Amino acid sequence: MSATNSKPTALVTGATGFIAQHVLDKLLARNYRVIGTARSEAKFTPLLENFKEKYPDADLSCAVVPDIASPDAFDKVLKEHPEIKYVLHTASPFSFGLDKPFEEAYLKPAVSGTLNILQAIKKYAPQVTNVVITSSFAAIMKANDTTTVFTNESWNPLKWEDVTNEEAAYVASKTYAEHAARKFYEEEKPNYKLATVNPPFVL
Repeated sequence: MSATNSKPTALVTGATGFIAQHVLDKLLARNYRVIGTARSEAKFTPLLENFKEKYPDADLSCAVVPDIASPDAFDKVLKEHPEIKYVLHTASPFSFGLDKPFEEAYLKPAVSGTLNILQAIKKYAPQVTNVVITSSFAAIMKANDTTTVFTNESWNPLKWEDVTNEEAAYVASKTYAEHAARKFYEEEKPNYKLATVNPPFVL
């Protein structure tokens, strides 16, 4: 077994995102081999150069996934890398002013992107043991509620039909995506363990 293949390998989706870059840093510091997805090589290259400067021996590479909402978006990367053992799904839209219908800009990529990665793992990566999805406190909270103690049983009650602005579209997309992930996990019973992280605010 080569030195490269002896390292534990993690797939990080949406690797150029803010949270994802912190995840990459932690993984590389711990000597993981990391494969990051990005919309293009051009978007990933500056990130790769920066990490190579910080960690000269970093084993970091890019897998291009142009559109996480496309059917079978992650199939290729999971097929080509049977060494992947851990998946951290951080890819999800969070850019206001996209000038698109809310469903296209937020709901579809959040829900379809999440289901696409979970389905690809189940179909092509039975060796994966742990999957972590970056969700949001948006999926838990209730608007203007300052008294409730929220738990992992709490869900934001916002319905998609009540969405009227971009902020609400983002909030609903995170809720619907996490619901979809939990439903998939319960019904499909894949081999891996699933966890979601729900940060309340990212600075």
